[in-house]
Amino acid sequence: MKAVMTNPPIVYNQQRTYKRQLNLHITLLITSIVTIITRAFINVPENVTWAPDIMFQALLMIVFASFTSVVIELLYALSEGKSDEFRHYSRWIDPINTGLLIALLLPITTPLYLLFITTIIGVYIGKLVFGGYGYYIFQPALVGVLFIQLSFPQIYDSLQTPLLKLKTVFLNA
Repeated sequence: MKAVMTNPPIVYNQQRTYKRQLNLHITLLITSIVTIITRAFINVPENVTWAPDIMFQALLMIVFASFTSVVIELLYALSEGKSDEFRHYSRWIDPINTGLLIALLLPITTPLYLLFITTIIGVYIGKLVFGGYGYYIFQPALVGVLFIQLSFPQIYDSLQTPLLKLKTVFLNA
């Protein structure tokens, strides 16, 4: 019996991968904007005196998680000597998407230090340990969120994640 080596049925195509990343990026940006707006004006908790405080907190979480994710990947690329990869915008999309997902999956009451730990765990352990984009076996954002959920279960008692609140808004409308 002779072994035959052929190409896999799914051929890696850089252009198709970039379009898929860009579509996810646009979708996450739209979801983030809608979440920020609904945070400020719909379902405002009674203990908040000024509604835009919540909007600012959601915006801060999104920007902080995305920035942290990009910095971690950039530092890793510098340590590996692959900093040339970050010259094109297509290389920045995946870390930003990971940060957006982490911020959308955590409750609005999450402290920034926990958001920072979540992003480090998700990006480094969930993604970079396995070889980076395309080689990880689990979604890095979910790895970080699962770690924080198991380590700090009290932050999920309120169930105030932006995506859950967005779902509540659309179901009650």
